[in-house]
Amino acid sequence: MTDLAQPASSPSASYWEDFVDIFYAPSSVFARREHGNPWIPMLFSTVIFALLMYASTQLLAPMWDAEWSRASAKIMEKSPQITADQLAQMRSFSSVGVIMTGVFAVPLMMLVAGLVSWIVGKLLDARQTLRAAFVVAAFATFPFLLEQVVYLLQGVLMDPASLTSRWAVVVSPARFMDPDGSAVLLALAERLNPFNIWFAALLAIGLKVTGRITTRQAAIAGVVLWILGALPAAFAAGQ
Repeated sequence: MTDLAQPASSPSASYWEDFVDIFYAPSSVFARREHGNPWIPMLFSTVIFALLMYASTQLLAPMWDAEWSRASAKIMEKSPQITADQLAQMRSFSSVGVIMTGVFAVPLMMLVAGLVSWIVGKLLDARQTLRAAFVVAAFATFPFLLEQVVYLLQGVLMDPASLTSRWAVVVSPARFMDPDGSAVLLALAERLNPFNIWFAALLAIGLKVTGRITTRQAAIAGVVLWILGALPAAFAAGQ
């Protein structure tokens, strides 16, 4: 019997092919990279995401300005002693913070998603290794790169006056909600974004391929992972 813990034969496809195939043939990517190096797709996704976030500070400047105006009003409400100079300094740091999101938050998300999906898989008797879970999680973030491209295209095509909040470009019901309304409801509505669903679906597909579970078990895992993904966003929004 073949030992599943042993590394598979070297994949014939290059990583560049994987970066394309993940969008339309994810099962093939997960099968050939199950024992691969998770840091390669992680690094690629992180670098591209950071570059796209930098581009968003330019192409979506009206949106970020509106977000800052909303945030600064809340800051002044809580801390009226803050001066205009302090606010200006905080504003400059906020632009850097947008870019640093891609540098730090994205790889952290991959590691957490990989660990959580591995745990969920164990509850469903999956034989996925933790290494394979990180590989799957790294590749599963690729739809978020496409999501950022969609946002940037809207920044080019939309009337700048309509970019009144970050919710103005999302592809979810949150787009049609009051940006000054319930932050928790906005965060939950944003979870209906197709890119979030795509992410959870890729985690489930990867779990099926590398964990040798049934389609039904994978579907259950995907739903559970999508729900679990909503909890941190809702919690953060409620703070």
